[in-house]
Amino acid sequence: MRWRYLYYPPIQRRLENPYPFLIFVSFFCPHRFLLLLPSALQIYPHFFCFHNKSSTLSSSEADFRVSFIFAAVYTGLLFPGDRIMGLDTPSGGNTSHGYYTPHGTKVSSASIFFESLPYKVNPQTGYIDYEKLEERALDFRPKILICGGSSYSREWDYRRFRQIADKCGAVLLCDMAQISGLIAAKVYKL
Repeated sequence: MRWRYLYYPPIQRRLENPYPFLIFVSFFCPHRFLLLLPSALQIYPHFFCFHNKSSTLSSSEADFRVSFIFAAVYTGLLFPGDRIMGLDTPSGGNTSHGYYTPHGTKVSSASIFFESLPYKVNPQTGYIDYEKLEERALDFRPKILICGGSSYSREWDYRRFRQIADKCGAVLLCDMAQISGLIAAKVYKL
């Protein structure tokens, strides 16, 4: 039996779920559904309706959701014009941590409402230069220091970040959206 969901045009298939109360297998990942089903039945033995929407978000929708989450944190801790410091986007950081283009154009809402200064990786090693980060943080004095990013491929030195945040009087914010699955699976340890 083929699911009715599969007959929707590709763009509609990606953007909406027409039958939220039916079990359906996404066109792109039936194996994920089959892997999750036994676990779901153990957790919810009395339910017969499951929904596993694992389609990717469009870039703008994902950015909006991430920005919304960070906006809640930022507005709870900061006033407009306060300072934040996060990993530079070309170094593996996230635009929601404040990003300017090389020409100085403010790209994210965080860089528009708050003053942001990125820290970068050492171009030769690909690692964050923690000494330079500490030096810049002590000069800049951000109210929030962000560790975490979208595509930084190295392990984060959380103790070092904690020390730097304490020295400059900043709140340490850990953006662990990209590594949370690895932490839950006990592959990556904090």
